[in-house]
Amino acid sequence: MPKIVKVRNTNPPDLSSTFVSHDTSNLISYEYSAQEDIRLWLRLDADLTELSGYSEPITAYEDSPSFSIENVYSNNFKAAKFSDADNSNALITYPSADNALSFGDGSSDSPFSISLWLKKVIPIGTDNIGYLFAKADTNAKREFDAYYNPASNRIFFRLWDESLSGPSSSYSFEGIYSDVSIEDSAWHHICFTYDGTGGGSASTKIKLYVDGAEISTTDSSDATGGTYVAMEKVSTKFYIGAWWDGTAEFDGFISEFAVWSKVLSLNEIKAIYYNTYDGKR
Repeated sequence: MPKIVKVRNTNPPDLSSTFVSHDTSNLISYEYSAQEDIRLWLRLDADLTELSGYSEPITAYEDSPSFSIENVYSNNFKAAKFSDADNSNALITYPSADNALSFGDGSSDSPFSISLWLKKVIPIGTDNIGYLFAKADTNAKREFDAYYNPASNRIFFRLWDESLSGPSSSYSFEGIYSDVSIEDSAWHHICFTYDGTGGGSASTKIKLYVDGAEISTTDSSDATGGTYVAMEKVSTKFYIGAWWDGTAEFDGFISEFAVWSKVLSLNEIKAIYYNTYDGKR
């Protein structure tokens, strides 16, 4: 059997092509082949470069995040550092609410996955809830979001149904949370997948992976006006590192953010994770 030698990858994985990565400790290989399903791939450099080529949204930073090349088991991950105190984040804007990141039509959902690298920074002063991302235009036009609560050390992910009748405060969402330790000044790979089941059991089909491993989740679904059916195409905006109104920013670094219109397999998630410390044959 050919020997697997540990070498440092100097660049992030190319999500637009097939690649193989290796868990060199256990001599296991993992293949990524989801390039046909990628819908958004952002390199969080100073230009906020969109690399998927699937569509041409407007990309911009709000306020002034800082940028650096970070050692994410390699030495060439470009990252943006966001801050709640500075109100810095990234905003992706599409020309209509029916766009590349629409995964529900009001009657049914479709599958999708979201992958990102992050490193939490403990701010001076109060450490508040920080959003990892949010697809929403207003508090009544939400599709999906995720946030980290430092008080409970939990990551939350929610799917929103905005079709409910009744007062403007009516809502229904399917969601999960998980206890996750990310306040260790280290980089972590986070991946959410959802198989598009829809309906009142949608939360059971949401999975969360941290550093290449699936972790247990707890249902956090809630409603004030009815049962979740599906997401609607109501949002043109997609925030990274902030909530729908550009507040509640995540305090820390984010790098290599991507969205696919499929459920990434465990092999593909591990391929992305292990590519940062690769074994080449």
